[in-house]
Order: sequence, then C-alpha cells, then structure tokens
Amino acid sequence: MTTQQIISTILYAVYLIPVYFLARRALRKANTAEEFLVSNWSIPLPFLIATLAASLGTAAYFLSAVSMGIGNGAWEGMSTTLGLGVCLVLAGVTWAAPIRRLHGWTMADYYGLRFASKGLGTYCGIVMAIGTSVFMVGGMAVAGAYLVSAITGIKFAWAVIIYALIVGTYCIMGGLWAVAYTDTMQIILAIIGIFIVVILILFKANGAAPGALFSTGHWNASHLFTWRGSLFWFLFLSIAIGDIPANDMGQRACGGRSPRETKKAFIWAGIILCVVGIIPAFASEGLKILYPAFEGNSELLWINFIVDYIPPVAAGILLTLFIAAGMSTIDSSYVAATAQWIKNIGMDAFKSKLDEKRMMRITRIIVGIIVVVSALMALFFQRALPLVYAVFEIIFVSLTWPVVIGPFWKRLSAKANWVAITAGLVVYIVFTVALTDTHNFGGINIAIATYSETLPGLGGMIVGLYAFPVFWGATVSLICTIVFGLIFKPTKEEELAFWMQRTKANDDVIGYPEYTTGEYSWQAVHTSKLLREEYLKPGADFKHLVEHYYDELKPERLKRK
Repeated sequence: MTTQQIISTILYAVYLIPVYFLARRALRKANTAEEFLVSNWSIPLPFLIATLAASLGTAAYFLSAVSMGIGNGAWEGMSTTLGLGVCLVLAGVTWAAPIRRLHGWTMADYYGLRFASKGLGTYCGIVMAIGTSVFMVGGMAVAGAYLVSAITGIKFAWAVIIYALIVGTYCIMGGLWAVAYTDTMQIILAIIGIFIVVILILFKANGAAPGALFSTGHWNASHLFTWRGSLFWFLFLSIAIGDIPANDMGQRACGGRSPRETKKAFIWAGIILCVVGIIPAFASEGLKILYPAFEGNSELLWINFIVDYIPPVAAGILLTLFIAAGMSTIDSSYVAATAQWIKNIGMDAFKSKLDEKRMMRITRIIVGIIVVVSALMALFFQRALPLVYAVFEIIFVSLTWPVVIGPFWKRLSAKANWVAITAGLVVYIVFTVALTDTHNFGGINIAIATYSETLPGLGGMIVGLYAFPVFWGATVSLICTIVFGLIFKPTKEEELAFWMQRTKANDDVIGYPEYTTGEYSWQAVHTSKLLREEYLKPGADFKHLVEHYYDELKPERLKRK
C-alpha cells in the first residue's frame, strides 16, 4: 500500500464512526415493520430532501458522466447526472404525493392501490424486487468496491465483501431510518467534496493551459438535434423518464411525513441534483487538459486527479467523501427491495400473517440475503453500468407510464396496465436478444444506427434513438397504455382510488391517522367498510366522498381550517 492509500484507509475507518453512531440511533426507532421499512411515515422534510438527493446522486453515475464528457463532450457529460435531477422533479409532480396519499409501503404499491388491484401491485413488485435486489445492488456494489479498492489498495474481491458488509450492517440495524440519517450526512459531505474538487480541477487546468477552458469544441450543442445527438438523448431520457418509478425513490416517498412535504422534497432534491449534475461537463474538460495522453479507464481520472494534485491528508478526506456518495445509493436499494419482498410478495401475494417479532426477524434476514446477492453479482460481473442500466431499461419499457399518466387520467385501468406492462417487456426482450449486436443489455441495432446517419437534423436523431431496444419497448408500452385505456372501462373501485390519490384534502396531515386499522391490510378502498358501502350507492360522487369522508373522524383536519 502507498502512503496515500494508508492515509485514505485510516480516514475512511474514522468516517465510519459517525455512520454507525447514526445507525445505532436508528436502531432504537426501528422496532416494527412500519418503522423499519417506511420510517412509520414520519421522515422530516430536511432528511427526506437529503436522502432523495442521495438516492440518485451516486458515485457510479458521477464517474461515468465524467468519463462520457471526456470522450464525447460537455452535453454527453451531463446527460446522466442532469437526467437524475430531472427524474426527481418529474416524479415529484406525478406520483410522489399520490403514493403517499394512498398509504403506500413500496413503489409497487402505487400500481396496486391506484388501480385497486393487488395482483397488479404484486406483478410490478416482482419486476422491481428482482431488478433491484439482483441487478441494481450488484451494479452499485461493483462501483463502490472499485472505489474502495482504488482508495485503499486492497484487491477488488475483498473490497466487494468489505463494502457490502459495511453498508449492509447499518441497513440491517436501522432500515429506512438508518438510510435517512446516514444519507443526510453523506450527501452533504459528498456535495461539498465534489465542488471542492471541480474548482481545483478548473484552477489547475487553467494554469496548465490558459484560455483553453470553455472551448466551443467541448461545449458545442449544435449536434444535439442530429443523429449525433442520439447518444445524449438515449442517456438523458433513459434516466429522466425511465427511472421515474425508481424503487429506492418510492421507498423514501412512502416514508415522508405528509403528501405535501413528500412532493416538496422530491422537487427540491431534483433541483439540487440538477445543479450538481452539470459538474461533470466542467470536470471532464479540465481533466482532458490535465491528462491529454491518458489511456485506460477514464472513469478513474477524477480519483487520479485527487491523488496526483492534492496533499495526502486532504486527498484522503475527499476520497472518503466520494465513497460516501456510493454508500447512499446502495443502502436505499437494500431496504427498498426488502420492502417489496415483504409487502408486495409476502403479504399481498402469499397473504403472510406474522407477529411483529417474526416479521422484523424475517425482514432483517432478507436484507442480509440481498447484501450477499449484491456481493456475488459484483464478483461475477465486475461491471457496474450494464447492471444498473439493465434495471433502468426494464423499468422504462414496463412500469413508467402507469405512474406518469395514472395520477391524471381517470380512464386508465388495471387491465390496460397489465397489457401495456407485459407488451413493453416482451418487445424489449425480443429486440434486445434478437436484433442487437451484443444480444444483451446495452446493445444497439447497427443497421438502424447506420441508417440514422444518412438522415438530416431531427429525423436522424429520432431514428437513432430506435437503434436502442429500450425505445421500442417504451413506445409499444405507451401505445398500449393509451389504446387499452380507452378500451377497458375502470371499475368503481378504480375510480374511487383515482380520487383518493388525487385529493389534497389531507395533504398536511402528519403521519397517517386515517388508516389506523390495527392490522396489516390492503389499503385503498378495502380499508374501510363504511367507504365501500358509500361508493356502492347509485350516483355516488367519488370526488366529494373522498374529500369529506374523514371530516368527522380526524380532528387534525379541523386544525387546518
């Protein structure tokens, strides 16, 4: 080990002290399934903003964005990270408040509760749970392990095991509370570190080549609406739209104190990431100037700069802060995937009924299993982005449109979603396996890409997007959503659920006093016998019924008038 690696290892070990202090504090609050998985629906606004920003502001995306900027220019450099910020804002204006109004436990609950179909919620939960607990956490473990290996000097295999154990242990201790507490510290420190490093990169680059920064070649935007812009739009749209129903974001939304605070948190966290998201465009230009003849993995140039240009102790601190950015994404994926195995598959599909002690024991065991799976996936694949993008693409082609359109279109039904989700998945898999060069995730159709180069302007860009199978799947899914939404009429339960997720009447209520049923039950329209009786009456006004049903039940409503 070098002197720098020894210093960095010591500083990282010291950094873990406050992490586990916060995890221990969370342990005291995570005594029930509600507290462990959704923080008892009571995460305060500042913590919710921080943990949402941390959920997407991961080191893997950031390093990839810097590398993309080095190879392709400023716009491609910010395509992924800017897309993450836009994704949070879009989620905030679509499903963030509705899922909280419906008393969801997981992201998959929105599909089941909004469309009054436990089967649909389980179906989406299975897709999300498998994608997150296998591919997403595997990719995040790869990225984190490479950082730990580069910073400490240990072999990759050991770095995977250590990284998974460190993050997995505090998740097992405190669940979503541990995630919220540690993420808040980690994202604040990570953002400070990122801004310090990019300022130093620009300062050093300007000193090495005065006047070379902000060149028209690096910042040229004229290609974005030609066939050359297909890469930018593929990366940006795959994240900005494809990640809207992200599992880890949904878990945090379910834990917000109120629908109004949840929506605010998403929008503010998205704005924060949009600001941070432009940094790779600047950093990549500076690094190209400082390392003009670099050959190898350009994703590591950010780390190389810290080691090469910053004094050892300061470098160790900055490298530790960067590892923190990776920890704040994988931890939430561990908890979110666990919630879906417990809630959407265990409770909803298999009707599991456990006492609180057994429930908590099984919940922590499942977190541990997912931690082990993430380490095995990382050791087997040793590549982060293909695993992560596989999840984004699967979500984009199947689960996106119900949460984008569902909050606003009363006509959309569970039957339409069954068709649209399945059709998008099937088309995506067929195109990926049969019509791409790699026959795997991330492949493109060379013939379509080549043809797009012959087309002028916007036509070339649009055709170029369809060289990627994900856009075929997403397009088919959208068409099916609209067509079958018009064909299938929603049931009374679905119409009532629509108004339940639309009404703002209870948006300021802290916690969830409306649903104190005393047991785990299917939420939405099945929670209250009286509500079921009311909506069955001829000519029932569902909107009025939902808005005023709780007026005489909860004094919290009266305090706001």
